[in-house]
Amino acid sequence: MLGRLIINADLVVKTGLHIGGGSSSVEIGGIDNSVIKNHKGEPYIPGSSLKGKLRSLTELAHNKMGKNEKGDNLPCNCGDCFICKIYGVSASEEIKNSDRLPTRIIVRDAFLKDSIAEDMRKKKGEFKDLELGYTESKWENSIDRLTSKANPRLFERVPEGTVFDLEVIYTIYNEEDINNFKHLIEGFQFLQDDYLGGNGTRGYGKVELNNIRFFIKTIKDYTSKQFGDIKASVNEINDTWIKNLKEQMTSTK
Repeated sequence: MLGRLIINADLVVKTGLHIGGGSSSVEIGGIDNSVIKNHKGEPYIPGSSLKGKLRSLTELAHNKMGKNEKGDNLPCNCGDCFICKIYGVSASEEIKNSDRLPTRIIVRDAFLKDSIAEDMRKKKGEFKDLELGYTESKWENSIDRLTSKANPRLFERVPEGTVFDLEVIYTIYNEEDINNFKHLIEGFQFLQDDYLGGNGTRGYGKVELNNIRFFIKTIKDYTSKQFGDIKASVNEINDTWIKNLKEQMTSTK
């Protein structure tokens, strides 16, 4: 490994966002389709949802969708193209036995920005009329084409103006990975002109990336720093730190 490129950005919701979370019970007059939330009851964007969307948009743009025997669209699983190298491949026997390097990209779950979560809780600023704790509700109605019968459903959405903290880590093993990085940025560009989550063709899920910051960590940043204090984070533990720990531990004998 040569190093890692860490990308931080503000993911801004421009139109109501719905990433489904399921519900253990259904109440009369309650929301039929809730959004996914963490243990604090705050909505968040799963890293798997964002990574899957970036991959599928890039595959469509470069005509790299796979097919099964039934003709259904599947992710590319060739293992050789830049998409497979960036986003990974499934655990097939062929890939297991190859010498291909691991997936380059890590997409963290994106949680509410602290200042936004506080404004929502206190109903401040643009969230002063927020209907629910951190979300809003919207009625959707489908019409049966033969009987004209209405089928109303109540959706929960993350409101416009919500901001999530985004972190993506791109691992670089060789010069080719540096060249392929442009395709990850390309995926973000596709996303801003598409949608995230469900019901995108009905206006949901427009997002924008703002305040993008890039941080580079070379392999030396992980291995060459000197730490002697017993109290350390995982980023501070290296051979020298371990040696100092051993010396302090054995000196007590």
